[in-house]
Amino acid sequence: MRMKRVFAAGALLLALTPNFAAAQEYYTLPEIREQAKDGWHEIYTDKYGRETVVDIDVEVYGEEAAPVLKVGWGKYGKTIKDCMFMLERNPPIDTLMKAKQHGGKSTYIYEFEKNVKVDLDQKYGEEYGNELTLREAYDLTMKILKEHEMPVYDYLYELPRKFSVVYSANPKTNEVLAPAFYNMSVRMKKRGLPIFNNAGDSYISSPTPWYNPAITITMKNQNEYSIYEPILEEEEALADDIPLCSLDKVIQSIESKIKEGYIQNVVALRFGYSIYNDPAIEKVDRFSGYDADYYYLVPSWIVECAYVDNPKKDYQSYYEPQTRMITINAQTGEMLDRFDKSYKGRGDARYKGFISWDDVKK
Repeated sequence: MRMKRVFAAGALLLALTPNFAAAQEYYTLPEIREQAKDGWHEIYTDKYGRETVVDIDVEVYGEEAAPVLKVGWGKYGKTIKDCMFMLERNPPIDTLMKAKQHGGKSTYIYEFEKNVKVDLDQKYGEEYGNELTLREAYDLTMKILKEHEMPVYDYLYELPRKFSVVYSANPKTNEVLAPAFYNMSVRMKKRGLPIFNNAGDSYISSPTPWYNPAITITMKNQNEYSIYEPILEEEEALADDIPLCSLDKVIQSIESKIKEGYIQNVVALRFGYSIYNDPAIEKVDRFSGYDADYYYLVPSWIVECAYVDNPKKDYQSYYEPQTRMITINAQTGEMLDRFDKSYKGRGDARYKGFISWDDVKK
């Protein structure tokens, strides 16, 4: 295992961040996991006198390495509609619509919960006519994909991007007219690292094309389902592993935004992939993510937080308070600037390269 090393600032690093100091220590992914084992537990007071309590586990995904990957549509190309496979058989949504015609009311046990950790062995719809555990629903999905000779990718099953369980019942008698089914969006993984966001998500003025590959599964049982599977194939490994800055340096970037009042609640801090755009793309106002031939998966920290545009305003006073997923450079610790409009009036989500272990001097 590589131990931490010191790198003298060079041209590449200066291009990545102009504020880089003369030297910096770097770490391997297992070393970062060790740094994160105690979580992040701190109380902060911002310049407006508001208190922010951070009390979270720090989630480090992956195994031994942090690869940089160039990805695209692979052997499937763009012949598949919207670069996505679609399978349907007696879609559960149709069952809800039929139940509605008989006085049924759609009722959510869980309604589009975002980034909620789930128990794969729990039967979330058991009381409403569905005996499937979540693990069984995922296993059925992969079995169906194989039967149809479709690609079977790796996904972050235990932390779906969105998670719902819904059924239909007669509001007067509580009779279940349409048994419960799962409806979830699940993030793809590459080489063990989940793809958490697109770097463009970090900005107010988000650039496009935008793509974030998450499989959508709606399932009641093996005979009633809808599956929408995205394509994203590894085209080239630009680096099998890259050096990472310390977790402390990452936390310091977040702390500065807390103290300034921009970040007022920290929900999670996760290590995985952010998607960066192909720098060859000139038109950043394209709508479709399928306009791009390639994207780049870059190991990053992603902080899920309440990030406000006006730090004087309490985030809970917003009409729809929401959390955002902001990308942090895992090699420099620098957080992407939410207000950046440096690239054609939008945030700069172009791929900019990386610091390699060969660049790091002993």
